[in-house]
Amino acid sequence: MYYISQTQFHRHKRWCGNEACKEIIDSKVRHHNYKKAQRKIKKGTFRHGVGLELRECIKLRDDLTCRLCVNKLETNELQVHHIVPVSDGGDDELSNLVLLCHSCHTSLHKDDWKNYTNKLFEYTRSLSV
Repeated sequence: MYYISQTQFHRHKRWCGNEACKEIIDSKVRHHNYKKAQRKIKKGTFRHGVGLELRECIKLRDDLTCRLCVNKLETNELQVHHIVPVSDGGDDELSNLVLLCHSCHTSLHKDDWKNYTNKLFEYTRSLSV
């Protein structure tokens, strides 16, 4: 039994503060992630993400700038985003990939991503002309 003032969390799991318990949580999370990946491999839906070479091309093309808030950031603060998600038929073509900062990427996925599709596609099309 934990009191609210004493409750700590590690990896979104309730934690007593003992380092041994922290290691157990880490082990269970790793095992769960491994099993999840194995199920995806078995179903044929496992993806490794955008390759390093393609990622570097996108960083050069977008000049290390978030395409929604237009802030220039460090490399490690930017994330590659699929304009049309792979789960909805999107692909790993340059015209379907843009750089976004973490906060824009998170908010875009929380909101309806379809609201931003035209704006982001206009940007990628303007580069290919």
